[in-house]
This record gives sequence, structure tokens and C-alpha cells, in this order.
Amino acid sequence: QTHLIFCETPMKRCSKYYISEERVEVFTQSLPGYPDNIRYDGDGHYWIALISEVTTSWKLSMKYLFLRKLIYMAAKYGVELLSIKNAAVLQVDLDGNPIAMYHDHPFSHITSGVKIGNHLYFGSLLHSYITRLDLLKYPAQKKL
Repeated sequence: QTHLIFCETPMKRCSKYYISEERVEVFTQSLPGYPDNIRYDGDGHYWIALISEVTTSWKLSMKYLFLRKLIYMAAKYGVELLSIKNAAVLQVDLDGNPIAMYHDHPFSHITSGVKIGNHLYFGSLLHSYITRLDLLKYPAQKKL
């Protein structure tokens, strides 16, 4: 209970806030996608949900405020303007170093990754189901 870690989606990083010192430092940066959520598993790892890899439409929306407003207004009416690709959950150690990344290509807009026992659960804002991945049966590939 000394710190909290939070995602900074547009900057593709997570930062650590030290509560007693009121100090912030970068926890992990240059992520392979846009982080939406981070959870600690109690076993020495954090799991970061990456809603999408970096795409041209994401780069443009992060650069221009009027495009973000347009995208928001369109999404409000059910029109998706952002290109969402290769959503994933990234496992990092206590120092923010990447360990493994898990993808479910057809399951877009991953907004949470929770490890319970030997399973990783993917959640999404858009889908009415979750994906459960057996980490012993489907280990991460070595390449990040």
C-alpha cells in the first residue's frame, strides 16, 4: 500500500505514484499498444490490457483533438472510426519489464486482463463474453 500504478493510454506507458512521497515515475513505457487497464496478480506480476496496437488512425487521433472529438461522437452513435488491431494482454514484472504477451486476434477492444490461478481472463467493453486462456496449455510465445 505504498504506491499505485496507472495507465497513460495516449503515451503508451504506465506510471507509478508513490502515495507517501506524492511522487510519480514511469513504470513501463514504449508499450506495443495502448494500455487501458492494469492489474496485479499477487504473484509478482502485473497484467496490462492493450486495447489496440499502434495504427495510423490511432496516431492521428492522438495528435489532433478535433479527430478525437469526431471519433467520440461517432462511437456514441455506434459508428467505429478507429482501426482496432491486435489487442492483447501484456505481462510485466514488478519493475515493469515485459515477460509475455497474449493475443486473441478476433477479440478486439481488450480492456482487462485478470490472472486467476492458471487462467488468464480477457474482458472487453464491446463483447458480452470473456475469453479464458489456460496459461499452462497455451504458454506465451518467446517473441515480444
